[in-house]
Amino acid sequence: MYWDRGKFTNRTLFAPHAYKTILNTRKFFMEDLARLNSTRDSYVNKPWFRKLKTRWSTNFDDLEKYWLRLKLRQNATGMYARKYERYPTFYKAAELRHGQWSVPEFDCDGFVKKWVIHYTAPFFGWDALRAKLEFKGAIRVTMDLLKLDITQCPNEYFVQNAFKDTHRCDRKTSYCVPIQGRGFDTGGYKCECIQGYEYPFEDPITYFDGQLMEAEYINIVRNKKTRYDFLKCRVAGAATLQSSSIIILALLFFSLILRR
Repeated sequence: MYWDRGKFTNRTLFAPHAYKTILNTRKFFMEDLARLNSTRDSYVNKPWFRKLKTRWSTNFDDLEKYWLRLKLRQNATGMYARKYERYPTFYKAAELRHGQWSVPEFDCDGFVKKWVIHYTAPFFGWDALRAKLEFKGAIRVTMDLLKLDITQCPNEYFVQNAFKDTHRCDRKTSYCVPIQGRGFDTGGYKCECIQGYEYPFEDPITYFDGQLMEAEYINIVRNKKTRYDFLKCRVAGAATLQSSSIIILALLFFSLILRR
């Protein structure tokens, strides 16, 4: 959380920062980033902070309004609740689309030496006279780039995604479905058969895994042996038709033998 200059009580600048060095643990470290940087390197002079402050300095019409119906306990025992003096009340806050993403970068000067990406969103509050809203600062979340998922499946034309529609599924017989949790690597999807087609193998699963599709496609690029052309769905009922034709041929063969 990065407070704008003079917006936090009794502080010129205040930027509490929580981080942890070990994943899957509840041990966090806290630091005030405002005291670590010089005036020239202060966060209020960073491009991402100045961009948000310029955008939200005067116009707040695009913010989302959230209504609250607050009730307070009537006494210490909480016998019954009574309405807050301003009931209902509301506040305005930014939505996900109001934030901004950074480009990937290696966090050389930070507490975690990794490839990271940042998401920054503004927050607001009343001015000193409680007459109007004003920009109070920004909240910035830093994420490990290698922990983010890649979506290779198709999406709407206006969705910004450099990996969009780069899957290796057979487009005539199957479609792509994302699989969450595979990180910043290709193959985070599965190829499900479309209607009228079926999975051709007797496996516990009924789809082609994206990691397998990517590995077999790399074999094509490297001019190696590959099963890529066999990893596609077949027409539904093809196995039944094939077995029926074999039975018919066998009956014809035995009938010819008996006639002799």
